[in-house]
Amino acid sequence: MKSIRFAFSTLLALGLAAQIGTNAQDQYQLETLEIQVKEGNLSGTLTVPKSNSKIPVALIIAGSGATDQNGNSLGSPIQPNSYTLLAQELAAKGIATLRYDKRGIGKSRSNLSEVQLRFEDLATDASALLEKLKTDLRFSSFYIIGHSEGSLLGMLAAQQSPVTGYISLAGAGQAADEILIQQLSPQVSPSQLEEIKRVIGSLKKGQVIPAKDIALPAQLVTALFRDSVQPYLISWFRYDPSLEIKKLKTKIQILQGSTDIQVGLADANRLASAIGQQPIILEGMNHVFKTASLDSASQNRAYTDPKLPIAPSLVSNLERFVLGTP
Repeated sequence: MKSIRFAFSTLLALGLAAQIGTNAQDQYQLETLEIQVKEGNLSGTLTVPKSNSKIPVALIIAGSGATDQNGNSLGSPIQPNSYTLLAQELAAKGIATLRYDKRGIGKSRSNLSEVQLRFEDLATDASALLEKLKTDLRFSSFYIIGHSEGSLLGMLAAQQSPVTGYISLAGAGQAADEILIQQLSPQVSPSQLEEIKRVIGSLKKGQVIPAKDIALPAQLVTALFRDSVQPYLISWFRYDPSLEIKKLKTKIQILQGSTDIQVGLADANRLASAIGQQPIILEGMNHVFKTASLDSASQNRAYTDPKLPIAPSLVSNLERFVLGTP
């Protein structure tokens, strides 16, 4: 989801937990994977197809907000179950996945306070999970599927822990400070927008502004610019996805849904042009991988119906990219 995310991240000891079951068709098995990190732990679910040979595995990195490993927003009606459905569909194609709760979300824990958290911590967590996957002899190759904010995190993780391939799925094409201004512009008065730009400009330079000195409604200051979150914003604003993607030394696929109301085609085009590619536009797919029109009722159903299947074109494009099928 494209909102500001304040959760919690870093690395150290690793450990694999117990297998927890199989699906009704006995096509794949589910395993809980947990790793200890410097200031907490991460918990995720491996979906592994039954196979007598080595198979590829993809790390699914969630979008922003309180989005859990299933693709659902905790405490919200937003329950598309997108990552669970994607894992099941990819398993049917012979591709394993690891989806996980980012620190401070779901079953993952963090001892970092909000003021201590940095955007890089979340990328280091993803890198630690990749390194754990690389120790599993069942896997032949390693991929990142970064969704929304997870697209940028995936870029940073891949720089730390090289992968076979990287997929940006509805990833932003510009820095978070620019996105925030665009999102807030139609929602605030001209004078408030100028103050927001002043605060963001200061944070972009690495300089905090005491919340008491920000001339905005208290509710807005608390939501966006409270003192404890400004260090995280500073760390987040320094990354431009269109620059970070150029640093990757692996094959890249950029996927974007045509009916995505959170991330637009301009973002996909900016990412793709940065590396001399064309994005793959998935007709009729929205931000949570469901087939939907731009109609509000259609979008609402896509975000709230966990049984609505994901777009087949997403699975077929990922299958071609990972397995090299025609």
